[in-house]
Amino acid sequence: MALKQSFTKIAGVILVAAIIAFSGYWFFFNQSSDQTDQTQKVKVTKGEIAPTLTITGTVASENEVDLNFKSGGELTDIYVKVGDSVSAGQELAQIDDVDLQKELKIAKASLNSAKAQFRQLKKSTPTEIKTQEIEVNKALASFENAKKNLQSVEASAAQDLTSAQTALDNAKRDMDLALSRREEAVEEWESLVKKYEHPVYHLPNYTASQQNEIDAAKSTADSAYDKYISAETQYKTAQQNLSSAQFKAQSEIDSAKNQLSQAEDQYQSGLLQLEAKKTGPTTDDKTIQQASVTQAEENYNAAEKNLKQAVLVSPIDGVVISINGNVGEEVSGGGAASGSAAAASSSSTAFIVIADLTKLKVTAAVDQADIPKVSKGQIVVISLDAFPDQEFKGKVTSVDPNPVVEQNVVTYSISVSIDNPDPKVQLGMGATLKIDLGRKENVLVVPNLAVRSVSGQKVVRKVIDGSSTDVKVEVGLSDDDNTEIISGLEEGDEIEVGVFTGTSQETQGNSQRTGGGFGIPGMGRMGGGR
Repeated sequence: MALKQSFTKIAGVILVAAIIAFSGYWFFFNQSSDQTDQTQKVKVTKGEIAPTLTITGTVASENEVDLNFKSGGELTDIYVKVGDSVSAGQELAQIDDVDLQKELKIAKASLNSAKAQFRQLKKSTPTEIKTQEIEVNKALASFENAKKNLQSVEASAAQDLTSAQTALDNAKRDMDLALSRREEAVEEWESLVKKYEHPVYHLPNYTASQQNEIDAAKSTADSAYDKYISAETQYKTAQQNLSSAQFKAQSEIDSAKNQLSQAEDQYQSGLLQLEAKKTGPTTDDKTIQQASVTQAEENYNAAEKNLKQAVLVSPIDGVVISINGNVGEEVSGGGAASGSAAAASSSSTAFIVIADLTKLKVTAAVDQADIPKVSKGQIVVISLDAFPDQEFKGKVTSVDPNPVVEQNVVTYSISVSIDNPDPKVQLGMGATLKIDLGRKENVLVVPNLAVRSVSGQKVVRKVIDGSSTDVKVEVGLSDDDNTEIISGLEEGDEIEVGVFTGTSQETQGNSQRTGGGFGIPGMGRMGGGR
């Protein structure tokens, strides 16, 4: 009995071992079968070859300008903020120009003096002198009228400011009184509430009479609050009115002063001309004085230019994308650097950067192995990370011949225009560029897997009378799926294409295709994935 049981156990072990061995053999055999090459016959057809180069880049502006003051100084005003739209010629910021105004005034006086002295070198006829005296008298009358006008404007402005200030003072007094009455009413109401609450638990414990008294005090407090709010509103309005009156007064006074200054200049100029007409010059005097006038004009023009440059002006229509400075700080001079290349080198020192967001581009780095394929004018399909379901069109607009070397990797910068960009597209967004490297239509094509390299020659297995044989072919363009056949095959020829499951195969174009499915590139797939 024991022998029989032992035999039974041994037989069971052998059976289990046999099952395991058979299972392993079946699994290995099937795995090997999965790795076996298969072929499929297809026809040589005509179609389209569309090779592309895919790279990534960043959205930038086609027209970006870095701006700095020509000379340094204390920043007194900034008229824009980041994100503001600006127009060409719009003032952006200003540095302290007090000294520059003084220099201009001195230069102007020197110029007027030089011109006057030059005019004095010519002696005029009695008629010319008489005519000039009439002009001087007219200029004097205009000057006197301008002085009277300034006095009138100043008096009117003073009256308006006094009225506005009085209104503000009255409004402030009324607001303070309303606030005081409100505080008193609130204090009275809170006093009654505390007076009539439960002496031990400090909870409401009012009689009807007490409740009426508390409600009346509450109503008085609410009414006092409403009156305070109304008085406060009137006070703020009075403040605004005073500010408006001050601005108006200053504008009118400045205008009147400007008119007076002009009238005075005309009068003084007339006097100088009159004096010059009464005297006569020598030849040497004319030469010397003409040189003085020329030098004075140059000095005046330089001073005027310096004063204008105290105000930073936008040279383009665009949007402010950065401001590096605050009012009260000292800013350095440096002029303006225009264009993207300048922006890249000087953006760290630019005071204000303006970019035209209506004309956008994508800048990208292309590997040295791919740059020979890229040229100006190529069509590009642009996909933005922020708009995954939308594509934009564009063209390669520039290829920088200067290499960029980083960590022994050589790349070249290219720029791609964006046709009709969406207004929501922003600077700095990531983009994927698919560059059209030159498509061909109605050419002989075969799947990439059909082309093999044998002894340095490209070959395709052609089916002739049911048998397949390698034939040499000349290939042209190649894209992700197909290869162009220039010679060696004709349309309608039957060829064999290797189909692989779970393996890798070197194909025309050096792409690696793997997967557990069954398919031919360019002809769809059946099962599995790529």
